[in-house]
Amino acid sequence: MLALVFATSRESRATLGANHAEIKEGQWKEVQIHGLVCLQVLTGIAPINAAFVLGKVLATYPALDGVINLGIGGSFDLDMFPLGACVAAKEEIWPEFGIKNNECVHARALGFPQGHTQSDTIWDRIVLAPDEAAQRMGLTLPTSIPSTPFVTVAGVTATRERALFLQTMYHAGVENMEGFALALACVTNDLPFLEIRAISNRVGPRDKDTWQIKKAFTGLRAILPLLLSSPKLQGTI
Repeated sequence: MLALVFATSRESRATLGANHAEIKEGQWKEVQIHGLVCLQVLTGIAPINAAFVLGKVLATYPALDGVINLGIGGSFDLDMFPLGACVAAKEEIWPEFGIKNNECVHARALGFPQGHTQSDTIWDRIVLAPDEAAQRMGLTLPTSIPSTPFVTVAGVTATRERALFLQTMYHAGVENMEGFALALACVTNDLPFLEIRAISNRVGPRDKDTWQIKKAFTGLRAILPLLLSSPKLQGTI
């Protein structure tokens, strides 16, 4: 069974439509999506909620086949990742972990990594392979969905200066609030993880007049039919 993980009920409702179960943040429920039984999970926003709730889910469902995180996010470059576009994470970065010196945060200087995989030690970056993760879950990631490094923050960027720093320092394409925590839980448990965000705004000053959340929700709505239409997956239903 696949876990479909959302931060909020609005993102879940936009993605699942009529299949959305009326549950609250911090809860989960089995739902049928395109003939496939999946686990709908609402974590609540930001890294702590994401880690806490997914941890409880993994303890309850140790035999999950994979985790798909779906939601909205901000773009550092609207020419590359425009409003409404869907983008996959090929790396998750937590720029707030470590020892802070002025603007920079040095993860390794702290001396304590955040976790280990069979082949790597995790500090502030987790390399992801969206196509490989999709294949392990029996899915096919559409070629129309580009991939880029994501940064996860607890404090949303609200200035041009901070946005430019994150984009330059980490080569980030998308900002979000849950992805690193979810990725960490998955990779340390050797569980396939796929994160896809629809772009709702430009990262930087919070000019709500320029936000396109409805357009991002429209982008989210198109993802699952594409992912779950994989012939390999359909053969298991």
